Amino acid sequence: MSGTAEVNPITVDVYLDITVENISTLKDLTVKFDNYDEDLHYVKEVTDNSVKVDGIIPGIYSVTVSGTAIDTENNEYYINGNSVNAALFKHGSALNIEVQGLKVSPLIFKEIYYCGSRPEKGGVYFETSSMRYTITLLTFCIWTVFISQI
Repeated sequence: MSGTAEVNPITVDVYLDITVENISTLKDLTVKFDNYDEDLHYVKEVTDNSVKVDGIIPGIYSVTVSGTAIDTENNEYYINGNSVNAALFKHGSALNIEVQGLKVSPLIFKEIYYCGSRPEKGGVYFETSSMRYTITLLTFCIWTVFISQI
């Protein structure tokens, strides 16, 4: 067919700017390329601050980076970053992605109940004025502990 060119896979260099300081280890860090229009998906593991991904069909991609990092004080962070609608058409294209982290906290709220809220099975929890004072004081203590954990 004249006037058409063959589409060849390209190589994309992904550079990560990880904002978490003093990282000692990266665990399960992956970069994922998603082209939803063409239903193309590529996943590659990352072991350093950059990775070269081969075999990408040119197109518009959403690129997502996610994983876990551990710093020198043995704190664990969930890290992620993305680039939406990245136009990847040239061989050797480069992407710079800022990756941010969230410290894994030992404090987890599984369920929070408040007087007057409805349980799943119906009814209501009973509330009195003395309970209201106790709940307010308890809420203050919980938030104080929660904020000090961050």
